[in-house]
Amino acid sequence: MLLRKKPLAANIIMTISLACFCLLLNSLPVMAKSQAEEPYAKLTEQCTKMLEGFVAQKQAKAIRNMLGGARAIFLVPSEKMGGLIVGYERGQGALLRRHGKLWSDPVFLQASQVTVGLQAGATDSQVTMLIMTDQAVEDLIKGVSQFGGSGGFALGDMGLGTSGSGSVGGGLEVLTISTSSGAYLGTTFKNMSLSPAQAMNQAAYGNGMKMGSVLAQPGGKLAAAAKLRKILEEAVIKAWGK
Repeated sequence: MLLRKKPLAANIIMTISLACFCLLLNSLPVMAKSQAEEPYAKLTEQCTKMLEGFVAQKQAKAIRNMLGGARAIFLVPSEKMGGLIVGYERGQGALLRRHGKLWSDPVFLQASQVTVGLQAGATDSQVTMLIMTDQAVEDLIKGVSQFGGSGGFALGDMGLGTSGSGSVGGGLEVLTISTSSGAYLGTTFKNMSLSPAQAMNQAAYGNGMKMGSVLAQPGGKLAAAAKLRKILEEAVIKAWGK
């Protein structure tokens, strides 16, 4: 009995299809790995670990409870400081806005400043800023967005001091908590400028992303920030005594 051979064209099509399917399967782990290695994902992970350590400290309980009233939080997990006479500070951080007990996905900012005066040594600092009023959040978003990566919005425009901003009559706008390793004299946050980390934001959300739109609603689209949002949500619930 003779076996009917498949047409040559059908064999070629089947071979090409199998090859394409194998290439697709092989590319999936690579795609997942590359996403996890994106700079925005690494920075988000650093912010998450930093926040985990902060909320676990008994000494920080009173400040942690302020998350229940904070309108936004800005986390800088590693800010390099150094200089002699003329100093520098620079780092990258994540800004999230609160919506009830939920939090938005983060947007990524560059933080930098140059100072002149009495200073010496170098250190690595972690900075947490609790933004306490809606107006302060709006001013920050508007100020940073206006520059679009070409400049910086000075936190001094919000009356920011090292520990807090605003007068007693005007109320507290921003509370800053900084922990440093190493010796450094002369640091301040008053002259710090913020500008968008364009490459990170585009990698996370695509071209044409608008910082205000990301912050305007509860998050959930950026998988890398799921744990960070969860920690913040739990902190708010505890702050509310629930």
